[in-house]
Amino acid sequence: IVITSLGAREELNTAVHGWGGITLHDIIDDRFARKAIEKGADGLIAVAAASPANASVSATTGRTTAM
Repeated sequence: IVITSLGAREELNTAVHGWGGITLHDIIDDRFARKAIEKGADGLIAVAAASPANASVSATTGRTTAM
């Protein structure tokens, strides 16, 4: 199971599906939910729009990662 955040990526979903995994994408509204499903997400995780805990920025790489 891979949880994604901040922009659904079709290539990531395809890669995860390639090894038999599933992806769950966190969303804040129906617009982002529709985009995630269109790009191949298997499920959705509803979070509050102002939630500070829906993603984190790595101190070493500066990249945003799902929590």
